[in-house]
Amino acid sequence: MKVEKINAYTAGFKSYLRSRIELHNKYKYEALQNWHDNWDISAPDFHTRYNNSLHSKTSANLWGGSKDSAKSVMLQFIKENDQFIRMAFKDLFDEGKDLGLRWNRFVFHLDDMLIGLQQKDKLTNTHFHDKSMVSVYLSFQYPEKYCIWEYSNFEKAMRALESRDIPKDMETERYYKSLRGIYTLISKDPEFIDILKDLYRESGLTYLPSLMIMNEWLEYIANHPKI
Repeated sequence: MKVEKINAYTAGFKSYLRSRIELHNKYKYEALQNWHDNWDISAPDFHTRYNNSLHSKTSANLWGGSKDSAKSVMLQFIKENDQFIRMAFKDLFDEGKDLGLRWNRFVFHLDDMLIGLQQKDKLTNTHFHDKSMVSVYLSFQYPEKYCIWEYSNFEKAMRALESRDIPKDMETERYYKSLRGIYTLISKDPEFIDILKDLYRESGLTYLPSLMIMNEWLEYIANHPKI
């Protein structure tokens, strides 16, 4: 991808951010802050801790609400075997292991739990943990390393940036490596960081450096394919 393209889009993105009073999709950043205020994998009552960690005053869209959702099914899993789910999260969050492997293992563990519970009781035929939901956990736990998975906007943005080797949908590590590289470049701009801090303040949130702003950056480029 071309650095001059990145810089040109970032200049436009800064103007776009300046035109707003508060963060677009504020609920995502609010939910991120709430996770950091509540998450504790060692908590004695892990069911309550998980429930409190996924909370937003504005919208539960990220986890699909409180019924028939990723959150509601995970709460059932925790009630059935909280130690197994703790282990699954510990493995997912182990940055010493390959991202793609632990990502796939996490979903495999949930698939296994779902089959086991369906044999006891009729449940939904899905646990709702698609790529977007798994990325929510990762982006909340390590906001400086991950953002929510949005491949369609990512692919459009990479084409607009004239990238010669766009990571495929299954290349999870390369996807995030690309975004981290871009974020590292644009976050060197003090004006960009000042704008973000102002938006956080206007939104009533404590500034938490997060790759999640890249979701908005990708959306901006996807909607402005030519500069």
